[in-house]
Amino acid sequence: MASPGIPTAKKSSLGTRLRYYVFSGGLAVDTVPHQGPSYMEAIEKQGRSRNDEYFGQLPDAIPTETIRELSVLSPARSTMHIVLGWAYIVAAIALCRRYWSPAAYALMVLFVGARMHGMMMIMHDASHYRLFRNRTLNDIVGELFLAWPFFISLQRYRAFHFLHHHHLGEERDGNRVAYLTHTAAGEITTDWIFPKTALGFILFLLKRFVAGPILALYITWINFSEAYYVWTDQPEKAWLIERYRKAPSKLYVTLHLLFMITVIAVLTYWKLWRGFFLFWVVPWSWHVLLESIRLSSEHFGIDNAHSFYRETRTIKVSWLEKLFYLPNNGTYHLEHHMYPSVPFYRLKKLHALLMERPGFRERAQLTSHLTGLVSELLRPKSKFGHVK
Repeated sequence: MASPGIPTAKKSSLGTRLRYYVFSGGLAVDTVPHQGPSYMEAIEKQGRSRNDEYFGQLPDAIPTETIRELSVLSPARSTMHIVLGWAYIVAAIALCRRYWSPAAYALMVLFVGARMHGMMMIMHDASHYRLFRNRTLNDIVGELFLAWPFFISLQRYRAFHFLHHHHLGEERDGNRVAYLTHTAAGEITTDWIFPKTALGFILFLLKRFVAGPILALYITWINFSEAYYVWTDQPEKAWLIERYRKAPSKLYVTLHLLFMITVIAVLTYWKLWRGFFLFWVVPWSWHVLLESIRLSSEHFGIDNAHSFYRETRTIKVSWLEKLFYLPNNGTYHLEHHMYPSVPFYRLKKLHALLMERPGFRERAQLTSHLTGLVSELLRPKSKFGHVK
């Protein structure tokens, strides 16, 4: 008999088993989290002014007026970063095709994968309604230019991500569902146990790179299956709607379906599938590897005794690391969790203000460069017992 409050694990389909083998280390059963309110219900219950705030108490808080000033949106800056991101991607692919060589192709994969990773950071801001003041415009741009081309649904991502912000490190943390990091009983799944050996970490990353095309197909299947269930008025049968968010509208799933069908038709009619795989899916798979490093950095391997600061970290990176790992201030993750209303282009300024506060300087998890991150993810067990 299942323990009170813990749902009985469901027998897994072949697709579920494959998903968990590739992305969480081989669990044979579905990792269903404890039942609880959706993020919309949780917001209403908490009575929060914003729907992406942390539900706990923030340490070393900055005055509200300062945060309000930092949170003023600049549509021009948002637009500029989106245009530049696409320009970099298109230019890199075009140059690789023009000056083809194995070395040029490898460099293109590394660079475009990092640009895609950076575009996901802007999509992430779109999920917080931080691109444009008009939320409809925010979501249209977010879906068409930042989510759908990269196999993502902004609406679906927002549901999981807001739960992650509300319940950081807790049972209802949305990352536990989206990235398969924990079992229903709250235990960390095999792949997300840190610290790791150097070989274990390399295999952890390589598995995700190799599985990138599988993940792209899997997400595409989710998109089609959700559209089917919504159109047949049985959205509760869709895995990612069943427990975690309200069903999308028929208009939304229709537009998303038309986008995917149009892409498939263009690739088929002009016989572009090989190029699509080489110049889009492979760099996207490299982005999956980079994203796995980022996810590891954000909430794992943190050696900190403070109840809040041990949940996430900030990494100071060089221009070269921004070029080939993560642009758009994506490594200021601690600052983002403290104040999600601040758009990505002002996170560096927010970090500088927080560094003026002695409590933040002394207690926050601040890591220098990717080399420092790797040493933290691979080091021996914490003396505090808080490495996650």
